[in-house]
Amino acid sequence: MKINEPKRKPIYAHLTHDAKVGLDQIAKYHRTTLTNLLEEGARLVIKNHLKEIHLRNVESQQMRASLNSASW
Repeated sequence: MKINEPKRKPIYAHLTHDAKVGLDQIAKYHRTTLTNLLEEGARLVIKNHLKEIHLRNVESQQMRASLNSASW
């Protein structure tokens, strides 16, 4: 089995000093890197947005179904 390292590209972000220090401390506490911490946070944000979109679609489908069944 061959493990491929993911292709990474550098990003540049302007963080306040306090935010940077806080993120560094969190990464150190969890024994991970700042990059890993940011990637995990981004995945959580994306996952939450996809959940919201899915819920809106389900509600929309339920609304359409109730309108269609209530029509004469």
